[in-house]
Amino acid sequence: MPVWLRNLQRQVLFNEGLLKLQSELLLNLLGVGHFDISLACVDTEEIQHLNKIYRNKDKPTDVLSFQYHKVTAPGVLPEVIHDWDRNLGDIVLGVPVIEGVCRYEGVRLVDRLPVLVTHGLCHLIGHSHSNPKQWSEMFRAEGKLLTCFNQSFGTNLKPLTEQQN
Repeated sequence: MPVWLRNLQRQVLFNEGLLKLQSELLLNLLGVGHFDISLACVDTEEIQHLNKIYRNKDKPTDVLSFQYHKVTAPGVLPEVIHDWDRNLGDIVLGVPVIEGVCRYEGVRLVDRLPVLVTHGLCHLIGHSHSNPKQWSEMFRAEGKLLTCFNQSFGTNLKPLTEQQN
């Protein structure tokens, strides 16, 4: 199933085709390649607006995820009967925010984007990081997925290391 990518920001240039390809690979490696996701790349103002509305945090963030299905346990997705219901959800990337963090940390944007898509995908399949136990489980899930991604893509990407709330 496809990854629907919309780049709604114009401040930061990046390879949209590569991000789409990487995201499709991540879906397949996660075992949910039969589901759709949408990726929206937005500017700082939009990601801050969404963060305020949905998380009650009036500040920009790097990634937000919105599940389509209610997931009761991490990795346990509902059985889907109709093709039109094969949607995991939406991942919103604050690309200028991400690019700023990359510049500060000396990381390439091309290396950070698949890490954040991985983080978003883990949220879409039910992982959370509301407490240290959940964060540890999500960190392991991200690490496992990125290890497989690295083998396929010839990279050495790691999950985000600090706890994000």
